[in-house]
Amino acid sequence: MLEQVIPEHRDLVRSLVNLTAERPYSEMDCQIVTPDGRRRWVTITAALDFGADGKAVRVVGTVADTTERHERDLQRATLEDQLHTWQRAEAVGRLASGVAHDFNNVLGVVSGWAELLERDDTLGPHARDQVAAIRRAAAHGRTLTQQLVGVSRHHADPPRPVDVNEVVLTVADMIERLIPATIHVHRELGTDLPMVSIGPTEMTQVVLNLAINARDAMPNGGDLTLLTRAVDDQVVVEVTDTGIGMDEATLQRIFEPFFTTKAASTDSGTGLGLSICQTIAKRAGGTISARSAVGEGTTFSVELPAT
Repeated sequence: MLEQVIPEHRDLVRSLVNLTAERPYSEMDCQIVTPDGRRRWVTITAALDFGADGKAVRVVGTVADTTERHERDLQRATLEDQLHTWQRAEAVGRLASGVAHDFNNVLGVVSGWAELLERDDTLGPHARDQVAAIRRAAAHGRTLTQQLVGVSRHHADPPRPVDVNEVVLTVADMIERLIPATIHVHRELGTDLPMVSIGPTEMTQVVLNLAINARDAMPNGGDLTLLTRAVDDQVVVEVTDTGIGMDEATLQRIFEPFFTTKAASTDSGTGLGLSICQTIAKRAGGTISARSAVGEGTTFSVELPAT
């Protein structure tokens, strides 16, 4: 029967024989390949049969097909993992919602004082411009906290026709303020693109998240390219970096909730960003994918149906 056991389990089956010589009963699970090529789980038992003189005379055993039990156990484990993942997401969501609420209150105070300052007739033009910049920053902060609350409560941003180029230009201007001078931002925007139906803040969230990830992938500098184009009835947004890239194993997991390639000792990554981007893209009827290679950078492609 040993030739039917899958290669990675054969040493375990051989060890069962040695264990049987040391104790009266042994049991183990392994996988076999049936004559028709199917893989099945079996439970093998082996026991010593003793003669009248008390000496072992032979080994007797059974082989039972336990595939269904193993599949049930696997399904149960998968469901438990999913439950734990959602419980963690719910906890993070409640925390994010609370932080966003408190931060929104702080921004309200900042906006209020800025409004009072603007009423001061003694302010010169330069100081008045600075106060206006404070108000714009506070307003932008409120928009971000609204996005955070929306994600934490699983509320979708109501979809409407959105100009993708407009979103990309806004994000490009924003990201240039957040990156070092060693990273160069390039805009390659298609012309006459059709609109897409998506929540405006959600579209901004996707592009901004991908751009920030690209920034983090280039600690020594490089090129960040934001590209848009129309392909058939789809509008494509691509975010490309010339950073460290990813291997195939990492690439297969990047959209998993809580999976992150960033150092566990830092607070720079929660592992939720790309998962949220995927959820937003699917909700809009689109897809998000990635291609990468170690040392050759990464490209994320978001494809959304034109409206």
